[in-house]
Amino acid sequence: MIVVKKKIAVFSTGWCAEILTEFITGMQKELEGDNADIFLFLCFASPADSPASRVGELNIYNLPDLHDFDGVVIFGSGMDYSDRVDNILARCKEADIPVVIQGLKRDGISFVGADNYQAMKDLCEHVINKHDVKDIVFLGGSKDSQDSELRLSALKDYLREHNVENYLREDHHTNWENSEAARITNEICKSGKKLPDAFICGN
Repeated sequence: MIVVKKKIAVFSTGWCAEILTEFITGMQKELEGDNADIFLFLCFASPADSPASRVGELNIYNLPDLHDFDGVVIFGSGMDYSDRVDNILARCKEADIPVVIQGLKRDGISFVGADNYQAMKDLCEHVINKHDVKDIVFLGGSKDSQDSELRLSALKDYLREHNVENYLREDHHTNWENSEAARITNEICKSGKKLPDAFICGN
């Protein structure tokens, strides 16, 4: 008897390689003995790329014909391209295959993720109450990152709820670039102004 293996397509960027590796390893363990293969469609698109480079990187998501697959997993951490996610979801719907999304929420789609909102509120409570932090600079990722923007919202909400909105000195989008985070912190250091009590980061 010939057993036809199930095929699962996984879409991701490589920027979260450490947690992506753990995620894929977990999938492999769960699928042991289930006659299923994982096909990873990976790129390194970055908001800092030129438009042409970004299109070239993201084109790998157009490579698979999803009619050839039995299911799709979108690893949303670091995948800040809503139009590409929407495109994959539309193709899954057309191919009539199930989808699970990690790290991004979409109505009607199965979701796996952490409670970033409450975690950031807990962090705020800790640094303010245990370390007397009263002056914060927030370094976020990109404006399209659900994770980063949710963490910034949680920070602002916590400060507003405790009537200390003035604790947030400024917030920045770094587009996940180390060089941009370094530029911002260097500017603050060179400005002669008092350093913040804490840098809180969106990643």
